[in-house]
Amino acid sequence: MTCFPWTPQYGNTGCNLIYQGSGYCALRPGKYSGAAGTDYSNDALTSGSPAGFNANFPNGALAYFTVPAFVQGPDFPGNGPKPETPGVGRNSFRGPHYFDVDFTLGKAFGLPKVSILRENAKLDIRANFYNVFNKLNLNNVNNTISFDGTTSNRQFGQTQGALAGRIVELQARFSF
Repeated sequence: MTCFPWTPQYGNTGCNLIYQGSGYCALRPGKYSGAAGTDYSNDALTSGSPAGFNANFPNGALAYFTVPAFVQGPDFPGNGPKPETPGVGRNSFRGPHYFDVDFTLGKAFGLPKVSILRENAKLDIRANFYNVFNKLNLNNVNNTISFDGTTSNRQFGQTQGALAGRIVELQARFSF
């Protein structure tokens, strides 16, 4: 069983996080204060607390992360402020558990010798089963802490979708 890694970030759809026209659309937090939950179950990542926040971040995302500081830099385009090196590493958080079992079943049948077929003619029948146990595997953890730096994103840390359920694929191959 594994988990999908994810990186928290401050986001802005206008790409103006530092100054107008800076081109920065997302920044990693300056610091992580700790104390967030570590429950990676489907229930914890889909159902929030009564306040509407994720079970691992019950106080809202802003309670666990700080906005990165900005410093002036002569080498920065436009001599505008430059974000400090983030204190939170890339892929430093774990997402939902992932469990998948795939299975293939196949059989080859030799065909009788007929004048239009060669002597090694055969028919292969195969069935591929993906996610045999039909386990719900969540993905796409919402990793945006805040869009404006002052309001917690209510969907932070919650999953936004799921991978496919059980898939059965049938194949037949005739070779002569």
